[in-house]
Amino acid sequence: VRSRRVMFVLGACVLAGVTCLVLMWTGTSGLRPYETKVLPFTVVDLALSVDGRLLGVAGGTRLKEAVEEPAVAGDAECRLWSIAGGTRALSYNKEDVGLFTSLAMIDGAVVLGQLHGAVLTVPLGNKGAGVRRLDSGHTWPIVTVAPRGAYMAVGGNRGLVAYAVSSDGLAEQGRTQWEPDAMAFSPSGKRLAVVLGSIGHKEVRVWDFRTGEVSLHIKDPKYRGDLSGTEILGVAFGPEGQTLATAGERLKLWSIATGEEIACLWKAKRNQPGLRSPAFSPDGRFLAAVGGDRVAWIWDLRTRKKVAKI
Repeated sequence: VRSRRVMFVLGACVLAGVTCLVLMWTGTSGLRPYETKVLPFTVVDLALSVDGRLLGVAGGTRLKEAVEEPAVAGDAECRLWSIAGGTRALSYNKEDVGLFTSLAMIDGAVVLGQLHGAVLTVPLGNKGAGVRRLDSGHTWPIVTVAPRGAYMAVGGNRGLVAYAVSSDGLAEQGRTQWEPDAMAFSPSGKRLAVVLGSIGHKEVRVWDFRTGEVSLHIKDPKYRGDLSGTEILGVAFGPEGQTLATAGERLKLWSIATGEEIACLWKAKRNQPGLRSPAFSPDGRFLAAVGGDRVAWIWDLRTRKKVAKI
């Protein structure tokens, strides 16, 4: 399984693989799968509903062709399951649009970034009726939602916009020309960590989108920033809101209050793929991340040592 995304759900670690599998693992040592779902499409993103009851995956049937030659791309797919019962709650697809590039969930709806443009809001139930479309113009739209679903951010190669989410729709809260590679909301939903840059200089900014203030700016001088490196690929807030994790050539913890490095948990060896998709457990004890070498790791942050390999 080539790993794509990892997250914690109700004490379990959930891993999404690009080879069309979703693996769910119990515990943090002596791991064993308790459910495996074989999917007829390539997984690109993984998300949990605001109330924690639904788990969803999104992607497409022909990932490579969708990126390299959109005219012959396959179908975009999204599926949701009930965590409690394992029953499917929603299946939604769009034919001949390539793939869904990102997945997030707000109250009562699924938000999907679509390759080469639109962001779709699909209501739960009604078999996908009443879909709303936001024309973002991004080649590869990235969508993320605040923990309680009050805010949503949409970014890509045409900038970044943060919205307040309500039953009346979306209300713009802030806009910038930054082109994000990855994003994550703080636990309070009031700040957004944004990974920016290109080959040679990757950085992270913590942005208060309502005021426009950048409260933290991390530019790690230890990232190689060349074609052999993978730089910063992902970011996550700790559940207490005081710690930031960055993943890439190195997996690091940072103090949000001071901007200082707390610890370096891992660093890539020469020509080794970097890590992405860092995720804290809800209690803040564990940190998981996935790599391009078909491995997902879990660290115990009390000892700062690896405790599991998937």
